[in-house]
Amino acid sequence: MKRTLFLLFACGLLFCGCKRKTPPAGETLIEYNPAASLKMDDLFSDYRIVNLQLTDSSVMGMPRTVKIRKGILYVSDGTKLFQYAPDGTHLRTLAKRGRGPQEYYDIADFDVSDDEILILDRNKKVTRYRQDNSFYAASHLNFFAASLHVLSDSTVLLTSACQEPGDKFHVFDLTDLSSVASFQPVSTAEISYRHFMGQDNFHRYGDRLLFHEPLNNTVCEIRDDRCIPYRRLNLCGSNPPEEFWSKTYKNVRDIAVEAEKKGYAYGMPVYAENDGQMLFTFRKGNEYLLCSYAKESKKAVQSEFLSLSDSLPPVPVADITISTSSPDCVLLTIPKQAFFTEDGKRYSHEFPDMRDDGNPAVCVAVLK
Repeated sequence: MKRTLFLLFACGLLFCGCKRKTPPAGETLIEYNPAASLKMDDLFSDYRIVNLQLTDSSVMGMPRTVKIRKGILYVSDGTKLFQYAPDGTHLRTLAKRGRGPQEYYDIADFDVSDDEILILDRNKKVTRYRQDNSFYAASHLNFFAASLHVLSDSTVLLTSACQEPGDKFHVFDLTDLSSVASFQPVSTAEISYRHFMGQDNFHRYGDRLLFHEPLNNTVCEIRDDRCIPYRRLNLCGSNPPEEFWSKTYKNVRDIAVEAEKKGYAYGMPVYAENDGQMLFTFRKGNEYLLCSYAKESKKAVQSEFLSLSDSLPPVPVADITISTSSPDCVLLTIPKQAFFTEDGKRYSHEFPDMRDDGNPAVCVAVLK
């Protein structure tokens, strides 16, 4: 599932055997320290795995984005938006795909406020629905947006998907979606290619709103009408140099091919942080790795696999959709193959609520 999407992002050349180095000022060195798998208990202080109920109106395709608001789980597969109670009971499905004034063509991203659901349509449009899925309003954009994030009770932030010169961050008033502000990163070369696959690239850490770019190793902080550098990760000394990002590429695959030729490492489509740990993903050769970095010991450990339980086989990280945009938790969408064999038998009776019905499970977890 997830592996197919991320083929567009990489094929970074294999690098290994990195010795301890002193990173440049302002950088955090992430050493290559592979493990057979990462265990849930080592990453999270608390977590629960929820079976998403299958009904006639909740048959889900491959999940793209998952969020939580006041205990309600929202999962999008790009064509529909499914809502579930905290125990996984299906509540309702928003299914209004089309080209009409009250419809959306494709869900690039979404977010939820207290009163409404905002759908970012790939067709330069934001469609708004009340919590009961009734249509509320629609607004057209003059740029192709890639992600949407509710900033406050009165504002929403959209990011541009275009690599042409121009502002990349746009703040709108939630009342009528009128423009409030727009701004660039510190350097136009710093964030050149904006999450074309539509990932939600935001993470709230305390009072900081962090933005991470999938195709380089920089985390920025959104503060008022500025995007300022917050953290730079040095992936074993193999980060692309600045001149790599100043070049104009035709598409994401061209970036991957060029990075492979040069032996660079890059990619952070997933990023979360608390006082003790950073959790993120990156590419190393043909590996898609989940990495945990302990701030106090400065030790990093990575794996292609996540172990949900000792009674289950490890799950490839590439098969898991990981969302870090919801405050105070990490959400993981896990395929049912993690719980059942190919012939439908349970690996374990540890998760009796799981049903081999095709719909995924969602893990709601808190960073350790």
